[in-house]
Amino acid sequence: MKACGDLLGKKGSLLVAVDGLCCAGKTSFASELADCLGARVFHTDDFYVPSGRRSGAPGGNIDVPRLLSEILLPLKNGRDIVYRGYDCASESFGPAVKVGFPEAAVVEGTYSLLPALRGFYDIKIFMEIDPEEQTRRLSRREDAESLKRFEAVWLPRERYYFEKCRPRLASDFII
Repeated sequence: MKACGDLLGKKGSLLVAVDGLCCAGKTSFASELADCLGARVFHTDDFYVPSGRRSGAPGGNIDVPRLLSEILLPLKNGRDIVYRGYDCASESFGPAVKVGFPEAAVVEGTYSLLPALRGFYDIKIFMEIDPEEQTRRLSRREDAESLKRFEAVWLPRERYYFEKCRPRLASDFII
């Protein structure tokens, strides 16, 4: 735990990205890291683009301008944050969430290391998972219909992003 405090104390503020494969444990890891640092966690899932506006570009389902303007730029400039999370199931935005400027923040989720975002982070982490374990975790998390859609739509999009943008190679740590 002392290492977390030392890390924060050297800079005064800290921004960490946790990217990686689906079901690799990004959300759990980000939560534990945030507890250690006293940080706030922001999820890329809150920045999905409504389905009718998604592009075929790597990471084209993430609203990069909104993630930049609502989270990363305020963090960089020491300002409070106001954002509205997007809910894919209802295809709608939730209520505005107001967050005072945190000394430390973790941006968690696949696509958090898109090339346009990388320069904002002090530490970049990429998480991997064995393919068989990933399949087991997905099977536990998703019902049969959702699992088919996930395998047909989301996993190929992730693989395309990993292949084209190579977030693993841009990372400081691989877990």
